[in-house]
Amino acid sequence: MVNTKLPTPKVRRQHPPHLLRVGFIMVVIVLCFSLYFDSQLQVPPVVDDRMIHLESGWSVSIDDEIFDSDVLLPVVLDQKVEGKEVRATTTLPEEGLEGINCLAVHTSMTSLDVLLDGQIIYSFGHTGGWKKPVLGGGYTQFIDLPDGYEGAHLTLVYHFTSDNAFSGAIEVPILAQKSTLIVHELREWPSLVFGGMFLLIGAAAVAVSFRFSERNVNRSILYFGLIECALGAWVVTQTSCKFFIVANPIMPLNFSIIALFLLPYFLVQYVNNSYRIIRRKTKGFLYISYGFITAYIAGGLGQLTGLFEYTDLISIAGLSLGLYIISLTTVLIIDYFEGNRELITFIYAIAVLLVTVGAEELLLLLQVNPDDAVLLHLGMGISGSIMLFQTLRVISQHRQTSFREQKLLELALTDSLTGLNNRMAYDNQIEQIMKNKKYYDVIGVIVCDINDLKKMNDTYGHSCGDEVLKDFAYQIIRLVPYGSDVYRIGGDEFVAFIPRVTEEQLILIAQSILDHPLRVSYGPYTVSVGAKRCSFTNPCNLVNVITEADKRMYECKKRMKNGSMAPERTPV
Repeated sequence: MVNTKLPTPKVRRQHPPHLLRVGFIMVVIVLCFSLYFDSQLQVPPVVDDRMIHLESGWSVSIDDEIFDSDVLLPVVLDQKVEGKEVRATTTLPEEGLEGINCLAVHTSMTSLDVLLDGQIIYSFGHTGGWKKPVLGGGYTQFIDLPDGYEGAHLTLVYHFTSDNAFSGAIEVPILAQKSTLIVHELREWPSLVFGGMFLLIGAAAVAVSFRFSERNVNRSILYFGLIECALGAWVVTQTSCKFFIVANPIMPLNFSIIALFLLPYFLVQYVNNSYRIIRRKTKGFLYISYGFITAYIAGGLGQLTGLFEYTDLISIAGLSLGLYIISLTTVLIIDYFEGNRELITFIYAIAVLLVTVGAEELLLLLQVNPDDAVLLHLGMGISGSIMLFQTLRVISQHRQTSFREQKLLELALTDSLTGLNNRMAYDNQIEQIMKNKKYYDVIGVIVCDINDLKKMNDTYGHSCGDEVLKDFAYQIIRLVPYGSDVYRIGGDEFVAFIPRVTEEQLILIAQSILDHPLRVSYGPYTVSVGAKRCSFTNPCNLVNVITEADKRMYECKKRMKNGSMAPERTPV
């Protein structure tokens, strides 16, 4: 007897859920014990919180003439200081300096010499550069102090290179451990992060823009990327954190200056290529942006000849840029209310930027001075995200348009009944082949004609003729090699172009079409076939070759009507 009892399936035993919870609780308990016992170990802290600000007790002289003998820093000298020697002297504390080994001095538009008891221990900014060393941009310099400096006379010697708003200031020096001062400078690290992010996104957008050939899409992505690069260059070069990457205090300033002068051009081009806007409404702003570019070139010439410096232009350029952005946005707001609703994204982007700028200014008026302009940089990031959204929408619209155009083109070049290429596609292909003969070294032409199609239509109706046409279209696609182009060029006439085919191969393909059994629901049907090969390495006219293939097809049709069989039936 056969045992038909099925074996009992094995059931995998699962651990109770409460055991898993107990296990996790035990993991947490063990971690807490580990942290408690390991917390007993200590090493001296890397950062000493002590920072001694040398604010009072300074004596300041300009070209050996006493400016003030009891100065409280910071101070801005209210006279011309360009080309003059400014000395600030004080006496260092004698006690409470254990472990402090560094002096931090913040400078702008000046060289610096640091002396202890008349001996130079640090010198910066006496090398050349442009016509005269500009030494611009805020820069904190770290000066290592020798042993036994307590109670010494400290002298800071400044040689300011300009009389503009960025020059003539003596900031408060700070005594501390070098590691403490470095951490203090790193409080501006968000600027470095935001600026690096803007630069990365901008560079990626510029690179991606070259993948699009359509002008508006290419320009929209390109100028969005350039705007991000300009904002990134400005943010990165305005933070002292940049000196942990680039030791040169002057070179990064060039990138913030060029960003300031090129940003108007990038903005107006972004608007022109990202929105459907009448160009005459932004034409004036485009010309003004040329003025910013001209000002940058003039600044370089002025810098080179020593007539003036880029920093002399920054305040005016910054104010002009603000007015430019506000005016451009006002024009776009008017256009928005006149019906151009898609401009709302740019208006939102600029509104966010202006609100964050206003918030930063309000904090300054309220004497709330954050260590870093995080609010402003966050606003820049949000504005950039809104612009990116608009750029992505431009790309999406372009793809939808291209898809529709492609579909319309396919419909225009496709035979609606058989799905093959139509007469228009056939004529276009002949033109392309004749223009690019090197692409096709050899091409075979096969011309086919369905026999007695009119008789079938008259006898069985046009539905029979349509069925025959669709069936033969399906069959010929299967019989010609992959990569061939097949066309229905008339009511019952078909042409196939077969590239890179030998004479023998062409004969076999044509014969296979001729001999292939063809049948539809109404019964069998036949086709006539003619073929000819064209080699462009020798003088060859494709139109003449097609005419010859068509002639051979009619000869084949005549033989078939006369009842002739192979080999006379051969179509080549």
